[in-house]
Amino acid sequence: MRSIPFTILVLAILVASPARAAEMPLTGPQRPALVVEDGGWDFGRVDHSVELEKTLVLRNRTRRPIIIKEVTQTCGCIQASIDHKEIAGGASAKLVLKLIAARGEGEIKKHVIIRSNDPFQPELKLPMTGHIDPVWWPDLDGHLIDFGKVKNGDTVTKTFRVRVREGFELNKVEALVHPAGGCLSLERTEVKDEDGRRAWDFKLTLGGRMETGSFDGMIRIDTDFAPRPFRGYRIIAEIVSSTEVTPASLNLGRLERGKTWTGRIEVLKTLGDGLTIPSAHCEDPRVKLEKVEVEKGKRFEIKVRIDPGAEAEVLRGEIILVLEEPGQRVVKIPYRGRVID
Repeated sequence: MRSIPFTILVLAILVASPARAAEMPLTGPQRPALVVEDGGWDFGRVDHSVELEKTLVLRNRTRRPIIIKEVTQTCGCIQASIDHKEIAGGASAKLVLKLIAARGEGEIKKHVIIRSNDPFQPELKLPMTGHIDPVWWPDLDGHLIDFGKVKNGDTVTKTFRVRVREGFELNKVEALVHPAGGCLSLERTEVKDEDGRRAWDFKLTLGGRMETGSFDGMIRIDTDFAPRPFRGYRIIAEIVSSTEVTPASLNLGRLERGKTWTGRIEVLKTLGDGLTIPSAHCEDPRVKLEKVEVEKGKRFEIKVRIDPGAEAEVLRGEIILVLEEPGQRVVKIPYRGRVID
C-alpha cells in the first residue's frame, strides 16, 4: 500500500476545514491575535498642567477578523479610544491614548484593557506608567483629617499649609468647611514658605458643645488653577463624654436591719457647660433618689436613701442616670450590700 505524501495530507485537512485554517495565526500556533507596538506607555514625569497624547498601533496577526468589545482604563487620568472596532486579518487599528495629568497624582501604575474575541487572549492589558507632580497641594497626609478623641466641650486645632510649585502662581486660595460655624471653624493667613514663595496657612478648629459620638465634616480648598481648581478632605473625630460620675459603684457594706442608708452620687462636667439630667431612677422601690443642681449646667448631686426593710438580707441592683451634655448618655451605677440584725 502506497503512503500519502505529507504535503497532500495537510492540504486535504485545510480544504476540509476552511474555518479552522482562517483561525490559524500567521506566526505560529496558539498565539494571541492582537499585538501592540511598544506594548504600553511610560509618559515620564509631568505636572498637573500637562495633557499628552500617544498613538499605539494594534495589529491583528491572524487571518480572521478580530472584534474589539471594549476598551477601558484603570486610571481616570488616562482616556483611550480606538478607530476601528473590527480589525481584519493582517490589518491594524490605531489606539489613541490621552493623559490628563490633573486627574492623577504621584506614581502611576495603571493599565488600558482591551477586550476582544481573541480566543487565546480575550483581555489584553497595556501598562501605563509615570509620575505626576502636583502644582499646588496642602501638606496633609492623605485625604482625611482625623482629630481622634475629643472631649465634649474641649477645643482642638489642626494647621496645614497650602504650597505652590516653583514656576507657578496662584492668586486665589480659599476654603470652606461643613458644617460651617458652631463647632467647626477655619482661619486663613497668607505667608511666605521656606523658599520665599507665596503660601497659605489654614487653622482648623473643632470644639465647644458637641453631640457625643462620631463627628463627620469636610473641607474644600478652592484655587484659580484651572486644570485642578479644588481638593476635598474629610474631617472626622470621636466626641467623648466630658462628664465624670463618681463613684462608679456603691458598696453598701453591712446594713443594720430597719436602719436607713444614705449617700450621694456626684455628676460633674469638666469641660464647658450645658449638662442636664432628665432622669435618675431605680427599679427597686426601697431606693429613693433626689436630684440637686449644684452649679447650673455643670454639677449635680444625686442623693441616695435606701431603706432595707425587715425581710431583706441582700440588697443588689443599679441606679440609672440619663445625661444630656449635649448628646445623650446613660450611666448605670451598681450597688450591693448585706442586711444584718
